[in-house]
Amino acid sequence: MSGLLRRSGYRVFARRDGYAGWTRHRNAMRAMTTQSAFEIRRQSLDALRRLLTHAFSTVPFYRDAWTAIGFAPSAHVALDDLQRLPMLTKNDLRDRKEDLISLAVPERDRHIDLTGGTTGTQTSFYRDNACRVARFGRQWGILEQCGYQPGQKRALIWGSHADLGPAHSGLSLRRALRRFASADETLCCTVMTDADMRAYHQRLCAFQPAVVYGYPNAIEQFARFIARERLKPITAGRIFCTAERLLERQRELFQRAFGGDVFNLYCSREHGCVAFECSRHRGFHVDAGSVVLEILRDGRPARPGEEGDIVITDLLNYATPFIRYATGDRATASNSRCDCGSPLPTFEALDGRTADIIHLPNGGVVAGLMLDDLFTQLPEITHAQFVQEHLTSLDVNVVVKPGTDPSIEIAMLAEIRELIGPELTIRRLGPRPDARRERC
Repeated sequence: MSGLLRRSGYRVFARRDGYAGWTRHRNAMRAMTTQSAFEIRRQSLDALRRLLTHAFSTVPFYRDAWTAIGFAPSAHVALDDLQRLPMLTKNDLRDRKEDLISLAVPERDRHIDLTGGTTGTQTSFYRDNACRVARFGRQWGILEQCGYQPGQKRALIWGSHADLGPAHSGLSLRRALRRFASADETLCCTVMTDADMRAYHQRLCAFQPAVVYGYPNAIEQFARFIARERLKPITAGRIFCTAERLLERQRELFQRAFGGDVFNLYCSREHGCVAFECSRHRGFHVDAGSVVLEILRDGRPARPGEEGDIVITDLLNYATPFIRYATGDRATASNSRCDCGSPLPTFEALDGRTADIIHLPNGGVVAGLMLDDLFTQLPEITHAQFVQEHLTSLDVNVVVKPGTDPSIEIAMLAEIRELIGPELTIRRLGPRPDARRERC
């Protein structure tokens, strides 16, 4: 009964949040898993032709770049024609941001978001409302393929500042109802001390989640803490891992710690849920209704079994179109179909997306992905790298734009200090010849 009430409440709040019609997209994603590979390819091609025509007509960046190579979209464009087009890089997105916005999408219909920061630093982009709703619905379609539905209780081990909700204290009635409908117990993993994890364990014992969902490295720290302290096991039927590469030793640990099946998702800020494992766990199924995914080896399509760079064309976003976007992630190509019977295209493994953790002298940890959010308000910093070789210090390597005011470095150190606390010595090791080490 409570599950039915949660699902009903979830639909109400989803509509209030601007996701009216999301169930249609969920159903479309589910239906795609029963279609033929030919029909899926046809739908992807139709969506690609519409997107290319839109981008050429309304996005200055693409019009200029494609005109320079003599390309103009037509009704005869094939999926293989994508390889003629130049790739969109993170530098393009940062430096040509305004030229990548569609002139046909009104400002009121644009929703701002930030790119993932696992490579370089974050930058903002837009998605239109139709994309936002479609992505929301299709992600639920994917999760339901893995046996997880709205209304099931979820322990969310998360740290992205943009996603974390308000604190639980002082909840209004509306906020309490929203929390009930979402069925989430959110455990902030930005910094996790032993005291934090003990409190999280107590909360989950009372909450009794059906699902654990979060970053593999943060889930690992929590699972090892429970085992080390010999605390009562937290039982969950499914564990969903995203945002980082899932290691096989972590999968085995999570199965032992929580007793459930472990599913790996390939998701990103830019494109939502791109690919997912089915219950066979023999690779990833690509949501071909959402993206065209290429795996390139030295610029050519990777052969089955070869590792390469993931390049994505987003079929849903018309506000800031991502066409042949170099994600910075790597995967192993495949041309085989999964024996689960799904006709969706597959790839074998996600190879290059590890974000580690920072260890604190007091035994706590900071999720490495949290460092991605730090410099969103400091556009002068174009790339950042964090290296920890000793328990008492953290080395920070950054690239800044020429002519940047030195005060930016003070702001950068303050941002890092606010996240990690006072215990670690921060050492600034810049790539410039005059770089020096500083304590903060």
